[in-house]
Amino acid sequence: MKLTDCVTWNLLAAHYNAIKRCTLNSFFQETTDRFEKMSLDISGVLVDYSKNFITEQTLSLLGELAREKNLSDAIQYLISGEKINTSENRAALHTRLRSPTQDPEIAGEFRKISVLAAQFSNRSLQGFSKKPIETILHIGMGGSGIGPALYYDALKPAQKPNCYFLMDYDHSAIEEKLALCDPEKTAVVVVSKSFATYETIKIFQHVWAWLSSAARHSSIAWKNCFAVTEKIERATAQGFLSDHVFKIWDWVGGRYSVWSPASFSVMLALGMEKFNAFLRGAFVMDTHFIGAPFETNIPVIMGLLSIWYHYFFRAQTHAIVPYSARLQLLPKYLQQLHMESLGKSVNTNNEFIDYPTGKIIWGDVGPASQHSFHQLLMQGSHFVPVDFILPFSDRTHDNFERAAFCLSQSQTLMNGFDATPEKTIIGNRSSTTILMKSLTPETLGAMLAMYEHSVFVQSVLLDINAFDQWGVERAKQVARDILNALQQKKTDKIFDDSTQGLLQKIIGEIL
Repeated sequence: MKLTDCVTWNLLAAHYNAIKRCTLNSFFQETTDRFEKMSLDISGVLVDYSKNFITEQTLSLLGELAREKNLSDAIQYLISGEKINTSENRAALHTRLRSPTQDPEIAGEFRKISVLAAQFSNRSLQGFSKKPIETILHIGMGGSGIGPALYYDALKPAQKPNCYFLMDYDHSAIEEKLALCDPEKTAVVVVSKSFATYETIKIFQHVWAWLSSAARHSSIAWKNCFAVTEKIERATAQGFLSDHVFKIWDWVGGRYSVWSPASFSVMLALGMEKFNAFLRGAFVMDTHFIGAPFETNIPVIMGLLSIWYHYFFRAQTHAIVPYSARLQLLPKYLQQLHMESLGKSVNTNNEFIDYPTGKIIWGDVGPASQHSFHQLLMQGSHFVPVDFILPFSDRTHDNFERAAFCLSQSQTLMNGFDATPEKTIIGNRSSTTILMKSLTPETLGAMLAMYEHSVFVQSVLLDINAFDQWGVERAKQVARDILNALQQKKTDKIFDDSTQGLLQKIIGEIL
């Protein structure tokens, strides 16, 4: 049944009309323990959703809507390995990677990586010249790169092993990273599920030319190379040593691959102990998601709030503002997670739909973001829900300042400010504050799993497949046709007039 045809939907619409002229402040006045009732701490991640435009009745109705849409059954299908990715006939079993009772095949891959991680740590992992590996160069597109890069940025120590990420086929960017590396002491890690991703292969070819030219014989340069892929035979056929190739499974989607051997680079760089703690934090959130009642289930509440704002408040975007430079990649990571998962126009029955799906996810690190887009949040005409993320681990002056900056934003968005018209802030703007007691592998894992599950909740209510991305795949095919035209220096009638005109301009410059 379509979401808007549900019985509870009409009740929600009536409820919205009854409270839409209320203020957030009035909700706090009516319920003096609102913060206590509308905040939850799971694995060191405290989520305060009390500054959202909801009442206890709102949450009750949203929970009933989730029940009407059979969310409990959908969660069980996800966890048990049903093929819920219907367009590709696959399960979506990334949660299995973080279970303490891992399948033997999963545990076996992680054990192999653990051996190499220990060797890297004690400097016995050697490259082609017998010198210890000290630097890691990670090549991966989309989820194969952004997840491990976020993990590394968030958890790297001050005295860190260098781990660089190549996530874009740009000659100057590649050369910039290579200039920081010693080929004799660099491990090159290629992550590609298909081992046929065009950009990934082109980047590796560029890096391989640099690496192999530094070796006496190109064949020995493979000692510095590692691959993570579903298509192991493709990697070994290229020359990768069989004991340097690690498995990723077809049931691990790219944007969920941070939990898998796709994070091989950061397992080497930061050790398996941290990575196992990362998995444990996610598992705690998984357990909460599976077992908690909807009205006290953080991922469910966050997913339902997104539906509430999208449909009743016409919110088309959602801002992510972490108050930590270590989380600078979080907005980009969540952008892919949400927009690839929810940017769909057909339902799970492969029928075109006539209702909105997916919001634009954007953001930046605070307090720098306060000097760019917070003006629009405060005084603009758009309704933009915001997630503020604040790690807070010790009583340093820096931490106090960041906390003050962060909390001042959510309070001002809610309370507003009365002054002359140009200075007036109307207020009554919603936000969620996520307080991390410290930024650790456990809290990072719990937070990312929380967002994953909130996206899944939305997909269930919207009747869409959160685990495919055919729009991306089609654009790749078109890119190959255009590249062929550029290489042959001629246009083709298959292109529209605009594309042909642009190709002619580019080819003219080349000639």
